[in-house]
Amino acid sequence: MYRQSPRLIKLGASARGDFSSRGAFRPTERATIGYTSNTFDTRTFLVIHYWLSLFDEPEASAEFDVIKSIFRRRVWPELKRERERERERERERERERERDMYTEIRSAATALSVYLSLLMLLPSIAADELYEGSACRMEDGSAGICKPLPSCPMRIKEVMEGKRFSTSTGRCTFENFVEIVCCPLAEARTTTTSSIEPNINDVLGLRPADVACHEYENEIIGEDGQKVNPNIFNGERAAAGEFPYMVALGYQPDKTNPSLIRYNCGGTLISVRHVLTAAHCVNNINNFVPVEVRLGAVDLNDNSAYVQRIQVGEIISHPRYKRSLNYYDIAIIKLRRAINVSNNVMPICLQTKPIPNLQQLVNMSLVVTGWGATSFENEGSADLQKTPSLQMIDKIECSVAYRGFSKLPNGLDGSMICVLDKNVTRRADACQGDSGGPLLLLSMVSSTVLGVTSFGQSCGSSIPAIYTSVIFYLDWIEDMVWPDKKRP
Repeated sequence: MYRQSPRLIKLGASARGDFSSRGAFRPTERATIGYTSNTFDTRTFLVIHYWLSLFDEPEASAEFDVIKSIFRRRVWPELKRERERERERERERERERERDMYTEIRSAATALSVYLSLLMLLPSIAADELYEGSACRMEDGSAGICKPLPSCPMRIKEVMEGKRFSTSTGRCTFENFVEIVCCPLAEARTTTTSSIEPNINDVLGLRPADVACHEYENEIIGEDGQKVNPNIFNGERAAAGEFPYMVALGYQPDKTNPSLIRYNCGGTLISVRHVLTAAHCVNNINNFVPVEVRLGAVDLNDNSAYVQRIQVGEIISHPRYKRSLNYYDIAIIKLRRAINVSNNVMPICLQTKPIPNLQQLVNMSLVVTGWGATSFENEGSADLQKTPSLQMIDKIECSVAYRGFSKLPNGLDGSMICVLDKNVTRRADACQGDSGGPLLLLSMVSSTVLGVTSFGQSCGSSIPAIYTSVIFYLDWIEDMVWPDKKRP
């Protein structure tokens, strides 16, 4: 007679909700009934497995075999399929997250592209050809100066308050992904500037450079009261006394022969003891540095009494200049003694006022002077050469020509001036040996140095030559040359 097991009956009732504790039925029936329920799961199987293992009666063993067989045939495959479905759902959720992330990135990239395109296409960029340091007009008509947006608190406030958009007014240009904005002069007057930024006070009064200029400005005018207006690759020989501020930098290639001096770079006399030149001329000429300067001579072989040769006292390169790059290419040489001012030797004025647009140069001449190569056939000239009148090139056009240039990883910046002779039949240009010399802005009544000859891709080519802007580094120059004179 089959013995009912109270514990099995209790087990069936607790492990499966459809097991009845009020009626007795055989273990096999319980197993079959329990499994046929749709809620039969692994936990139920393990609990029954545990309890059946406590009995040694044949019926219990037979019941366990039935349950195990049913589990292998129906429960386990279903569990495997359910786990696989769950893994697939998780993979789909991961793919969905990736799609959402990709969509967000693509949307952000599209928005950025549209914003930059709008900025580049704004008519204000090409309207007045304004650039960093240019004079400009505020929305209310008051005077302003073009500055990078991060340097103009007023425009920064507009951005923070959500009042400045891609179509906002008060924009000068857009350079190297930095917006150049028109900043009020009143604000600019109280804003501290970096030594590498263009001076924001250059239209507010006399600067140290202006004061120094007035001390010898009249001496630059010729005896007839008129300044010579000059017409160095394919250049013309300069007249004696035409460029009394032109300096030749002398190097000593052989220290065992001190009398051997070679003139490999040029410079500009900007005070009685200071010469402005390029940083690469004092850092990278075959690892040599200039030991002397030669002034007052058009011909480097001329040893007349009016020629002055003065030893170099101190070399001051811009602190951020690096040989491997073309940025910050400016330096100052301090002489051991002051020059003797004469008709053949005298300083030149620095350009301290911004040029609002290229059209302002119509009645002026851009001239480069130096002792560099005069043609492809010779390495240099003993005679001082001058160029015909050159033209300043739009920065956007110039940037295209220097795209991908290894020494300009960030492209052309605001400190660089692009100049080219557009006369294709006899193109004049600065060349080897002209480095460090001046880019002059000449008119019938004044002469100023606008830039320093820096670099180019080839002599006399259709690619503009690059000059370091004096205005851009004016604060730094004044700090080095006239440290005791305060700027307005």
